[in-house]
Amino acid sequence: MKRLAIAMGLLASITTISLPAQTLTLKANVPFDFRMGSVYMPAGEYTIHQSGSMVKLQSAQRKPISAAFLTQAISAPARRTDGALIFNRYGEDYFLSKVWTPNSAEGRELPTSAREKELRSHAAFVQTASSALERK
Repeated sequence: MKRLAIAMGLLASITTISLPAQTLTLKANVPFDFRMGSVYMPAGEYTIHQSGSMVKLQSAQRKPISAAFLTQAISAPARRTDGALIFNRYGEDYFLSKVWTPNSAEGRELPTSAREKELRSHAAFVQTASSALERK
């Protein structure tokens, strides 16, 4: 009985050891200003770091701007060859909503900010825009 308890304890500890998250570094050129959550991000080149559920964008400007958020996993019905940043658009306001990984069916979805929820409640429909992603 004691051996069974020890074996169960070892099995439980082995199965709870987490593997390190895969880190991806991607790049994109976004041709318009946008928001990532409540952070204003100007048009330009960005480096995207994705590690587990964390997504971080950093601008390539002299005075870099960055933002990071916890995201939720999403998946496409089939493998996507292209990677993309997907934005929700309300008039002239763009909000980053999804990050699709190149050569994968996996992606990440960002939480909706309070400002985006407010604009969505007044919008007749939501337009989307995208910017291509590539591995760095």
